[in-house]
Amino acid sequence: MKALVVGASRGIGAAIALRLTQDGLARSGTVQIAITARATSGALTDIAAQITALGGQPHVITGDMGDPAVPARIAAEAADACGGLDLVVANAGITSPGPLASLPIENWERLFAVNTRGPWLLAQSVYEALRSSKGSFVAIASMSGMFPHPWMGAYSSTKAALIMLCQQLAQEWGPDGIRVNAVCPGMIRTPMTEPIYADPAIARRRDEIVPLKRVGQPDDIARVVSFLGSEDARYVTGEAIRADGGFSSSILSYVPGLAKSR
Repeated sequence: MKALVVGASRGIGAAIALRLTQDGLARSGTVQIAITARATSGALTDIAAQITALGGQPHVITGDMGDPAVPARIAAEAADACGGLDLVVANAGITSPGPLASLPIENWERLFAVNTRGPWLLAQSVYEALRSSKGSFVAIASMSGMFPHPWMGAYSSTKAALIMLCQQLAQEWGPDGIRVNAVCPGMIRTPMTEPIYADPAIARRRDEIVPLKRVGQPDDIARVVSFLGSEDARYVTGEAIRADGGFSSSILSYVPGLAKSR
């Protein structure tokens, strides 16, 4: 397997890189995987070391996906280092909470640059490699891109656009044998969200409102990505797969007065 994971230094991205290494080794015996972050860090170096310990061959690349020149460079370096690409995962993303009525335009533009334009430019840049391998492109979107999320309007808009981007690419690239899908995580406990869960009451309440009775872990998302990049998903394209423990479709369970069987 030859893969590129953008935004792999921690959380969901790190879990994806490690899961792809494990599953790739089990399926094919060899893994070449390029992992990226905005800048070199101890976390990124640690993930590379873990990939090596598992038996994979990591290639570390850095660059800010909000810079329009960076996605093409990352794609070229990854394809060169890995000897081609079978799977590309666009995971890099940022957020900037705030009401739309007062959100600074620079915040809006920065979010779209990283969360939507970056994946598009990356997709353009890996197209030839994926066409050659009949490979797969997966973008990490969000349940917030499928439902309005108060005070997260800019973020939700970028993720909604990302979902549509993947659906467009799936239609355009299908004849070339390239599959394109989006994964939409729900509440996931990551280093970025960990301060929220430091409050036991909030952590417990979040677990309670998920039908599966737990907030997700990064590996829950990584497993979906690994599936989408594998032959097991060879007839799956143009999908936006929610991985949220059933949370975003549970709204009717909160309507007062509904009969309950248990």
